[in-house]
Amino acid sequence: MKDNDNELLNVTTDLEPSGNSILETEVETALKDMKFEKLPTNDNVTTELITVCKETGIKNVCLLANKIYESGVTRK
Repeated sequence: MKDNDNELLNVTTDLEPSGNSILETEVETALKDMKFEKLPTNDNVTTELITVCKETGIKNVCLLANKIYESGVTRK
């Protein structure tokens, strides 16, 4: 990836993952702390959708969060 590609994608790669993984229990706790009936962001995923999916939803959010964390690529 070229340097200007990161600008086009509006991402930064300056984070250093510590090697710790995000746990499913952490995702579950975070979901419990989130407010319901809020409008979804640009990904169209609501807290209710993830919660309704129960174990599968929590597992998938955990996998996705860990992939993002390990890549070190985030939005600016």
